Amino acid sequence: MHGRPKLGKHRMVTVATRIEPDEVQGLRELADDCGMSLCGYMRELIRQELGRANREIEAMHEGSPAAVNGSAGIRTAAA
Repeated sequence: MHGRPKLGKHRMVTVATRIEPDEVQGLRELADDCGMSLCGYMRELIRQELGRANREIEAMHEGSPAAVNGSAGIRTAAA
């Protein structure tokens, strides 16, 4: 078998990013608190953010207010 094994319906894709060492330590602590690996924890964060973004898009198409849960997302913080 070549490449990564299939997980779920599709092959997983590896994405790399550079973050500060203290941020990695903070993420590791949060992951440990949840009983998860760092990779699993970050994957769950990404899934949650994508789900939130999809709910916002659906709400805008339905004519509802864009802020579904009232919390600022990653895009707001990065702006």
